[in-house]
Amino acid sequence: MDSPPLFCVKMRAAARGAHVSGAERVVPAAGVPAALAALGARALAHPKGEPDEIHLRVEPAGDILRVPALPVALERTATAAEGMARAAELLAADGVSRVPEIMALFRETYAMRGAMLLDADTLERLEPDRARGVRATRMDAAEPAAADAGAKNHFREALVLASKVQAAPGIVAEICVSDDPDYVTGYVASKSLGYRRIATIKERGDPSGGRIFLFRGPRSLVPDCIRFLQEKIRCHADTDHFTALYLVAACPVPGQRIPESCLCSVNICPVSASHRINIVYITVLTSFTAFYAAVPGIPITVHCHLFFLIKSP
Repeated sequence: MDSPPLFCVKMRAAARGAHVSGAERVVPAAGVPAALAALGARALAHPKGEPDEIHLRVEPAGDILRVPALPVALERTATAAEGMARAAELLAADGVSRVPEIMALFRETYAMRGAMLLDADTLERLEPDRARGVRATRMDAAEPAAADAGAKNHFREALVLASKVQAAPGIVAEICVSDDPDYVTGYVASKSLGYRRIATIKERGDPSGGRIFLFRGPRSLVPDCIRFLQEKIRCHADTDHFTALYLVAACPVPGQRIPESCLCSVNICPVSASHRINIVYITVLTSFTAFYAAVPGIPITVHCHLFFLIKSP
């Protein structure tokens, strides 16, 4: 029996032309209306401020490539300085050279809309548009969060993104700091390190954040890497290689309740726990006509692919 079609629901919010929030879900047709409502509500309640423009977009997911989520480990750090130092240590331990120079470049990502794509050895910037950067998109957990759960789950969304990025050709590592002023946790990720969650990597209240994708390979591979991250997955990829679920250990975080496990809520205040991490959906853009047939009850505004919600003063 064929699986029901899936759709990629995306949200982007801005205030006075500056990025405020962005998110996406991959859901079946029946979940599209609730996902649109949840993401719209989330855009209006972001700690960076109320937006004056919200973009909501629906695309057929098309062919799905399943990628195993990275194994997770927690790096305990108490201060922002300690967290950035630990991030540098992890990159160096993973064989990345010129780490101090890479960390110095990290501040340049704060004003970018996407990630910096950086040659890990020469430090040449490889993104075509330095202001926009490279955006990893069209992805979700294989069993996504409830479509009506509008609150952001930083850990879940970051793990999905990092897992997709590490599957991209030429990518060797990533460092990320959230631009959410209320979220102080960041991560370093690579194929060998897995997803290293750094407990404190910036000061609370700091709206700065960004990410660097470290690339190693011939320049001829750069366009394929960017297409993988932003546009599509090769249809001839060996999907049999990406079907397993991975069991990982969650480290205890004193005083912190984490309803962030990809399959269930886990209270890890007093004890360590093990939990399953989902495989990750990465979608391929296909014809929009399937959406009309699958979701006849969606308002006509959604059929325009992109629309704006502007709150009256």
